[in-house]
Amino acid sequence: MSKVELIQFISSHRPALSDGDYIVNVKQILSTEQTPLQQKVHFSVLGPRFALKPEEIFSIFPPQGSAGDHSNVLASVTLNRSTLPWERSPVKGKESSQPWLALLLFDDVETPKPKVVKLSELKKASKKGDKVKFPGFRIEPAGQHEGDVAEVIDVPWGRLKTLLPGLKELGYLTHVRRRTSNEKATERAVIMTSRLPKPDGGSCIHLVSLEGRYKQDGSFDNQAARDDDEIRLVSLKHWNFSCEDHKHSFQGLLQHLNTNPLGLCLPSEKDSPLAKGYVPLQQTMPHGGQLVSWYRSPLSPQKDTVKGLKLPAASADALMIYDGNLASLDVTYASAWELGRWMMLNRPKLSLSLLDTIRAKKRKKHANLMAHEQIVPNLDRATRAVEMPKAVTNFFKELVLLKGLPFQYLVPDEEMLPAESLRFFSIDQQWLLAMIDGALAVDQTSLARSREARKLLAKLPMPVSGFLLRSEVVSGWPHLMIDASKDLLDAVKPPYDGLKCLRRETLGQDTMICLFDGSIQTLDLHLQPEALHFGVDASGENNGWRKTLRNKDGKKLNRSIAVPFRGQQEGQFGVEGVVKTRVFDISKLKDSIKSSQFAGTDFSAAQFGMEMIEGVPLVRFKRSGRGS
Repeated sequence: MSKVELIQFISSHRPALSDGDYIVNVKQILSTEQTPLQQKVHFSVLGPRFALKPEEIFSIFPPQGSAGDHSNVLASVTLNRSTLPWERSPVKGKESSQPWLALLLFDDVETPKPKVVKLSELKKASKKGDKVKFPGFRIEPAGQHEGDVAEVIDVPWGRLKTLLPGLKELGYLTHVRRRTSNEKATERAVIMTSRLPKPDGGSCIHLVSLEGRYKQDGSFDNQAARDDDEIRLVSLKHWNFSCEDHKHSFQGLLQHLNTNPLGLCLPSEKDSPLAKGYVPLQQTMPHGGQLVSWYRSPLSPQKDTVKGLKLPAASADALMIYDGNLASLDVTYASAWELGRWMMLNRPKLSLSLLDTIRAKKRKKHANLMAHEQIVPNLDRATRAVEMPKAVTNFFKELVLLKGLPFQYLVPDEEMLPAESLRFFSIDQQWLLAMIDGALAVDQTSLARSREARKLLAKLPMPVSGFLLRSEVVSGWPHLMIDASKDLLDAVKPPYDGLKCLRRETLGQDTMICLFDGSIQTLDLHLQPEALHFGVDASGENNGWRKTLRNKDGKKLNRSIAVPFRGQQEGQFGVEGVVKTRVFDISKLKDSIKSSQFAGTDFSAAQFGMEMIEGVPLVRFKRSGRGS
């Protein structure tokens, strides 16, 4: 994995032009006596307004459906385009430096039910006396149509006014994060909510549009709504999560993974075949009889494999090994050979291409031999090498990375990889050779398939080791970062001499496989720097919360401040009203951080965002045992 060089917090990234329709007047005067040449050019700047495409969103936190200990976390969304929150204005009829997007958090008992309405209906402004308030808008002809739909939520004004950020607070809840790595830079916008989730309960987050919803004096235009009237908001994205056990958080899930045994095998005594990755399977013989044989996956729990495998093989039966200690057959390599043969024959065009290449190599060899021995004096030697077709080479590249193999060949027993588990393995190179020999067996007359197989292996990126992870982490944190080292590192020293990841793939909803070009000894699982989330610390005093401050480089200081809440009086912490709303007073919090850490200087949204972050957790595993 590439190492992050720099993370910068930027207050905003305003686009050169906001979304909307524009007219350019072009006038050219050639002389004072002639009529000026002029023309109007109409163009539009189009951007999201009533819906967001999935690719606009980089990540959300907490993840959809997660059930961790999030009670001290401020939910956030990261957008792939850094200018998006500033492409429209939250102030009606006026440009504004504040963003038009906000995150609102609702408890499960107060979550509004989303509705889908057509723009033709939505654009009608509410009239006096209407129960649902919405200001209406003008459809941009180049970007929207009356038949388009939007998702909306209706929130009682009495509830919304306790959750809604003030106009100036919007700016402090949104910033841009710039990541520079290996001279490549990416910028993404980040929006956070100002409300803590309800402990031991569920929460729903809505990313809402506030375009044109504020008056020019900075107050929200509620259209004279009473507390029981409803304010309609356009919802661009929503997701749910809950606050439960710490074990269901990112760090908690990884720290409680089942890692016994560490290798991909069934739990058993050390010298048992099960401990070596073997499983007993019922085998049907050609004559119809049945017996129990042993099979082992190419994902071996140990490095030692069978030596001196006799290849090429005339058939799969030639690779069956009788184990006298067990008085039964080992069908591991026979299964690998048959699987390789089946995968090649299942691709007729590829099989014919491979067969033509093998025969062309034979003809070249015979031509060279006859020319050398002067059996045919006038025969020119074949000088041009016969190369494997690219399609065939690509097939074998995927084959050695175990792509497309039925999962039961990799994990032959479900108990080898139970739910919430991590298993390390080494790649059985003999298993790969047997599989490639089976794939090359489309030409049954060749006696040099073993050499061909080894030549192929020498040219292909060969995996040496890897791991399988089956956990909620795979589905909940798809941008999980992985660092592997061939060295056995301590709990403090960062990884060095990292191994190259040859394959990383999600197999099903909650299972991931990773293959590396070396032998893993240390594995670090952590989140991307973009996944830095926001939160506060419990003070342990009157149910209050505190925020530990950071210096300008982002390092934590031994200094913290009390977090102010809306409706909180001077000196009150954890009072009943505050506990119920759990909404930060962003203006007071900003002022408190500034006076404590940035007195006498400007204090921007970038500095506020950096102060509110919580570090990205990292969990380390060692192949010789659990890390930290």
